[in-house]
Amino acid sequence: MLVQWGNAYSPDYTVEVSTDGTTYTTVGRNGASGGNGSSRTRFAAVTARYVRVNLNGYAAGLTGFDVAGLQIRDQRVVTPAPKLITTRYPSADAVVADFDATAYGADPTGRRDATAALQAALWDCYDAGGGTVWLPEGTYRVTSTVEVPAFCTVRGDRRDPDQGRGGYGTLVSADLPAGDTGPVLFRIGGSAGVVGLTTYYPRQSATAPVPYNFTFEIPGSAWAGDENYMMSTVSDVTMLNSYRGIGISTMRDERGRPPGNGQTHESATVRNIRGTALLEGVEAYNGADVGTWENIRFSNAYWAEAPAAYHPPRRGTLDAWTRAHGTGFVLGDLEWDQFTDLSAADYRIGIHVVRGLRAEFTGVFQRVQLLRTDTALQVDQFDARWGLAMAASRLEGTRPPWSTAAAATSSSPAPRSPARSRARCTSSPGTRLPTTRHPSPSSPAARSSTR
Repeated sequence: MLVQWGNAYSPDYTVEVSTDGTTYTTVGRNGASGGNGSSRTRFAAVTARYVRVNLNGYAAGLTGFDVAGLQIRDQRVVTPAPKLITTRYPSADAVVADFDATAYGADPTGRRDATAALQAALWDCYDAGGGTVWLPEGTYRVTSTVEVPAFCTVRGDRRDPDQGRGGYGTLVSADLPAGDTGPVLFRIGGSAGVVGLTTYYPRQSATAPVPYNFTFEIPGSAWAGDENYMMSTVSDVTMLNSYRGIGISTMRDERGRPPGNGQTHESATVRNIRGTALLEGVEAYNGADVGTWENIRFSNAYWAEAPAAYHPPRRGTLDAWTRAHGTGFVLGDLEWDQFTDLSAADYRIGIHVVRGLRAEFTGVFQRVQLLRTDTALQVDQFDARWGLAMAASRLEGTRPPWSTAAAATSSSPAPRSPARSRARCTSSPGTRLPTTRHPSPSSPAARSSTR
């Protein structure tokens, strides 16, 4: 039994079961140590129809309880079997796997649905206290969201697309339902991650792009309690043809809290990313402390130059669509995030700094390359106390670098030499960002948007 608590919690409670809803038997006892967290009570398997939590005492100074959620499931007793993996492709670190998804039935040929097997391996990893689930080289068909619970990592054997040719190693074929609000591919919990794999959407189209939700989602505290609040990672992945790449704090809070305090995260790591992302490479909000962004490159070349098995489109077709609709990075209220070696090309907007859900953007950029964009850098709002810094970077935009309207509403002075500026910076204090994501170009929200 997992109990998720709001502000008011019980330091003493029992878990009770019944076959008739009248007579209950106590099977476990526990207590929470604080609010806005979770507590687990393990008990032996029983046959029952009803289960309840009997709250026996208030916490000091409180006169009520705030139970945000309950989970009841069969938690297996599992024993990890750690082993050192010899990878086919170079890896910066040693790979020690505690569980192997293929041992649970994950089909590396891509013919059978591997979703349930991969998820089963991850839940066993979680029940064992955390670890690494190994996904060997192969193609794995996934048809719904894979949840990576706290303290667990999915690890694959990835070929860096900038090195060598041929297969990609571990590849996840995202055979998901389409739609802006459809399932994400991976949902990543706290102190958890997805590392070393390539994703591909077999039903994506370059001539008429199909909207999908994010390939990787870091929901922070919005998902399953505060154990998912911080230290989530997406690293060493390739997205061959994502519609939306990585979303951080874009998920609505499961407990119904408002976005300002219900969708927060802290210290996320996004590192060594390559890919083609049609609508957005990244969309991120509500970071409460320093996040790390390193070595990220979005280019249409990754799909256009893929092997024939991945139906590579003409590069010009991709460029035309992303130049009309796409944004490399949408960044909201990230506090003191550090961005190093970012690159995005052939987008309508390279980096769009937007108003946040709780605070405003503060960050430092180094060695950024924004090439062949209409607007390389668009700033709607940032924290005027700390600002935004960019160094050793190249920003290429084809739209006028500065406008009198922008200068009139901006709190920053106009550049001394507008003709040399390659970035367009605008300030729109009266415009509020939607709570979650940018709409697809074809959606009603997009057609009516004034942003």
